[in-house]
Amino acid sequence: MESNFTEKYNIPLIAAVLAGIGILVPIYIGYNSDFHQSSSFSVSMAMLFAGMIVESLRLSESWKSISLIFVGAYLFSLFTFLTIQNKSTYNIDILVDALPFMFIFYFTIIFAFIFRDKVTAKLSEGVTLLQTLAIVYWILDAELLTYKSWWIYALLAVVCIFSLFASINALTNLHLSENIRIMLSMWSSIIMMIFAVDNIIDVFNQPDLNATLNNNQMIDIGVKYFLLGVSSLYMMQNYLLLIAFIPGKKDKYSTDSERISAAARELEQSRQDHLSRYSDDQVPFSLAVLCILYASSIFGINYFYNVVSKQSAIWLVFFSFPLIISGLKKIKI
Repeated sequence: MESNFTEKYNIPLIAAVLAGIGILVPIYIGYNSDFHQSSSFSVSMAMLFAGMIVESLRLSESWKSISLIFVGAYLFSLFTFLTIQNKSTYNIDILVDALPFMFIFYFTIIFAFIFRDKVTAKLSEGVTLLQTLAIVYWILDAELLTYKSWWIYALLAVVCIFSLFASINALTNLHLSENIRIMLSMWSSIIMMIFAVDNIIDVFNQPDLNATLNNNQMIDIGVKYFLLGVSSLYMMQNYLLLIAFIPGKKDKYSTDSERISAAARELEQSRQDHLSRYSDDQVPFSLAVLCILYASSIFGINYFYNVVSKQSAIWLVFFSFPLIISGLKKIKI
């Protein structure tokens, strides 16, 4: 297929034209703004881009595909920049600061559509239980219980209901029907989106790597930006899995029946996406109890002694617990 595409189109000529556009437009932007002073073009952002590119290469195992996605995202970003700049009164420096984020948006959404299966994390009762324990710890550490607001109470009520639901499913042999798997999958996506937003806020509140920092601080912040780039691909996929259940506009359809049919197709596709990524295997009771004891111990120690940030504690548990389970399976405990 790739050879037919190459034969049909003059790839070197197309690449040369696109490269010319890609070079000339930034030169134009640079002459019309304080491009060199923009905080969005920094070592920190370079680390974020590096994480995003490295993870996309690891998942796709195709540098050619990533190169094409990179070029597509780059050109879409420039087109969006020029469109907004020509039709708005925004200061060009503000748009320049937004340009890297436009690129991240286009890159992650294109990658999520092309490599949907590879970027969609596989889930199980055990994973959902671990995430549920993490969100409970996150709420306690963020001291949300001290806020007196109706929307906080509503949020806590939802968390309590789904936490009980996920825990009961993990600790019992309740049959994992399709509806239960869809609800658990959506609950997992919601949790990971909350962590994603919290992680973004935490990372961008860090000093820039261009600032005067010692080596340990530079490594810590650099790793955080790199990991944010890695996780950006999964953030977009979780967003797409959730947004698919929200009814969209169907203006392109002329009749109500067409709109209803289109909505039904989208809903069914969303259901299948959630079902395909959620295992119907029951987690053993002993592993569910071990998960609760391990996560509660780590989160409890960090809550009282503040060894690391809550984000680091959560990702430490996410990373380490599967390794513990793998080790236990090897020694057949």
